[in-house]
Parts: sequence; C-alpha cells; structure tokens
Amino acid sequence: METKPYKIWAHVVWCTQKNSPLLTAEIRKIMIKHILTFTTNKEYYIACMNGGEEHLHCLLSYSPHAALTVILDEIKTESARWLNTSKKLDKRFGWQQNFAAFSVSQSKVKDVKKFIAKQEDHHQKISFALEWQTLLDKHGV
Repeated sequence: METKPYKIWAHVVWCTQKNSPLLTAEIRKIMIKHILTFTTNKEYYIACMNGGEEHLHCLLSYSPHAALTVILDEIKTESARWLNTSKKLDKRFGWQQNFAAFSVSQSKVKDVKKFIAKQEDHHQKISFALEWQTLLDKHGV
C-alpha cells in the first residue's frame, strides 16, 4: 500500500437556503446517511458529519490535488437533488452557495470530531448564529 506524504483536514460548515430550518432530526439523519454513502470511494474522506436544523458540519480529509469548493459543490448538489427527488419535504430544498472551511491540525482532529458529534446538545444551549460568529472569530475570519 502506498503511503501518502500528506493529510489535509478541514472542518466545513454549510447552511440551507435562507437558513430555513428544514433539517429536522429525521431528515438530517437520512441526509447524512445519504451523503456518507454517496461519498464512499471518493478522493476525500468524511470522518464525521452532524448539524442542526439549518446547517451541517463535516470533518473531511482530502488530497492536495482536490479543490475544496469542487468537493462541497458535489456534496451539496447531490444531496439537494436526492432530497428533492425523494419527496421527503413539502418544499423544494437547497443549500446556500457559500460555506465556511477551517483547517484542522492532526492534533485537533479528535476535538473537532467531538464538537461535531455533539451538535444537537450544543444547539440546546446556543443558536446557530452565535456558533457561526464564534467559529469565524476563533479562526480570525
């Protein structure tokens, strides 16, 4: 097996169009399952994914030959298409075009996984708007 001399991690967050709270716990669960299935055997690896009613977080590792914007466009386009085709919602679903991405060092991967895994509990205490601003401030954006 070939050893690759790189490992790039990113914590990525993206939102539903107009921050609409369409990702109920049930919808979010099946959406994440679909995304994880769809992304199997790609040039990137999703280590964990979770979120709230209007957003998703994911921790992914990708090759330096891949563009993060292309990866996210692929994930968002496929997942929105799938959800709309499945007719699990009464309205048309879409993602906002933009996303936030933060580099993660190998030594912090475990912490970010824990943060993402606890999203439901986290949002019982703080709003997504506050979380978003905190993430931007923490990363100097």
